[in-house]
Amino acid sequence: MSKLRLAICLLALVGLADSAYLTYLKLQMSQGLSCGFGGCDVVNQSPYAQFLGVPVALWGFIVYAVILALSLFWYDAQGAQEKWLGRGVLALSGWGVLFSAYLTAVELFILEAICPFCVVSAVVITIIFVLAA
Repeated sequence: MSKLRLAICLLALVGLADSAYLTYLKLQMSQGLSCGFGGCDVVNQSPYAQFLGVPVALWGFIVYAVILALSLFWYDAQGAQEKWLGRGVLALSGWGVLFSAYLTAVELFILEAICPFCVVSAVVITIIFVLAA
């Protein structure tokens, strides 16, 4: 496995852990669970924390899981398959960067609160995109 693909796999694992935690928090907030950061709670309780009725963090978990799977398949790929798997990682992470930029703008300009776990996810998906490019 190339160092680049290994780095993408490891970053996808970080993104999986981060988004799993945020999903857990979102689902448990109705029971009074808090992440301990005021900005995190404001963001996670806002209407922007859901997309199509599903927690945004769960969407992130799915994206990171698919990126991880594509990266693992990319390991043994040859020729055209290698190219398409790489493009898949690039496209998915590019979409993630755009969506993260939108959510960060919402945090800064609408909610006026920053969730540190959301920042971690935005940084991770951006690094994955840069490495895939």
